[in-house]
Amino acid sequence: MKIFTIIFAIVLLKLNSTAQSLSTNKVLRVNIHFMLRTNGTGNFTETSDGDGRTWYNGYNYANELINQMNARNNRNDPMNIPTGNSTPVLTKNFHYVLDAVYFTRDDATFNYGNGDSYYSSNGADKNNVLNIVLDYCPANDISCASSGHASDLSSNSKYKCTENQSYWQNYVIQRNSSNPFGWFIDATAVNTNHELGHLLGLYHTVQWCGWCVNDACDDDCFDTPTAWEIMSANGCIKHPACGWNKDGVLDCSNNIMDYTNGFALTPCQLTKIHTGLVGGMKTYLVCDAVSYNLTLNDIGYPKLSYFGKDVIIGNSGSLANVTNEEKIKLYFSSTIELNNFEVRSDSEFEVIKESTCTF
Repeated sequence: MKIFTIIFAIVLLKLNSTAQSLSTNKVLRVNIHFMLRTNGTGNFTETSDGDGRTWYNGYNYANELINQMNARNNRNDPMNIPTGNSTPVLTKNFHYVLDAVYFTRDDATFNYGNGDSYYSSNGADKNNVLNIVLDYCPANDISCASSGHASDLSSNSKYKCTENQSYWQNYVIQRNSSNPFGWFIDATAVNTNHELGHLLGLYHTVQWCGWCVNDACDDDCFDTPTAWEIMSANGCIKHPACGWNKDGVLDCSNNIMDYTNGFALTPCQLTKIHTGLVGGMKTYLVCDAVSYNLTLNDIGYPKLSYFGKDVIIGNSGSLANVTNEEKIKLYFSSTIELNNFEVRSDSEFEVIKESTCTF
């Protein structure tokens, strides 16, 4: 009886811990790297969209991309497949904040396929910020879909980057089309969320594994049925990973970790994410970053966000200022002291109170 009681208590403690973890919103820090040719073409820049418009630039795009990614994380949908499933739909409770934006002019790393080597030598704050590398598809613009890959699925790894291609190319095509304010931000947000899902520990759910052959393709989540199970149930008529832009097609998967525009994540997938974020990936969270004191005598781009517990900005001998249309956010958990600080009228400075991690 005593042994049973102890085991039951351990299980109950784990369930309570998981429930607490899933119910707590977590905000992860991300950097975005725009890869340009050595001559400064082929992507967004600090001052323009790279296609002749100076009223829109890389900072604008990076902020819009993060905002759209977070908007998609505010929604979860019931799983399309298998038909008639009753998989619970939980609040996702994880979001992203833009830490910094970098612009790299280098022909050697400009094209897609060089992101990992670039990240190895140029990744910023790799132990506590996810790095997103946006580069160029060397093929014809129209043939290049927004796609990418992720570096490491392990929640205990600090090698956390994604490489994504064609974001700028698709922006240019859309901006110069008859519908210049169309889908381009949402399409790239879909792809970025998918790749960051890998960094947070998720595999593809119904990935291709051969036509009606059980190749044991599984993502280790009991509530995401394998492609083999679904195909066997419907006589192998159609593989459930139907491809991108199939959101709303009921016999296709609508899971984020498949190839659609879907919103769905299952309880098992969310448990994987949140368990990793309170474990090996805790340093990537804003709530961890505001556990340490911060003194700033220089503030502004490429950093867009700053984090600290007790924060001191400027001193009697050094002016810290925000200027040149910079939009800076400061996250703090305890106090802020402004000694010699100036915000110009063309810039923005936002202060945000944040709690430290309690898990």
